[in-house]
Amino acid sequence: MPAHADETTKLALRTAMEQGDLAGAIDAFAPDAVVHSPLTSRLAFSGRDQIGAILQVILDVFDDLRYTDQLDCGDRAVLGGSARVAGTEIEMVDHIRLDQDGKISELTVFF
Repeated sequence: MPAHADETTKLALRTAMEQGDLAGAIDAFAPDAVVHSPLTSRLAFSGRDQIGAILQVILDVFDDLRYTDQLDCGDRAVLGGSARVAGTEIEMVDHIRLDQDGKISELTVFF
């Protein structure tokens, strides 16, 4: 029988973002993590301070942030979800690489 999303352990980032928990979201990242823009390699956020700043903006701007899908494979994970920004529904996908401690080392977000 295939595993269902209900049987998958939720990633710490997923839980924190759905709860609006900035500290928990920041803690999901390794200290030297990088968040990449899907549009250009020139835009990246490095370290927990920069990542925390962008996560705060996301939590402030996104309404009804919810993840609907999570796929895990070794040190990689993908989260699919949606939110509303200024009343407009958006869909997103987070491509995640985890380090040996299960913390996020790299994240690329697609909208």
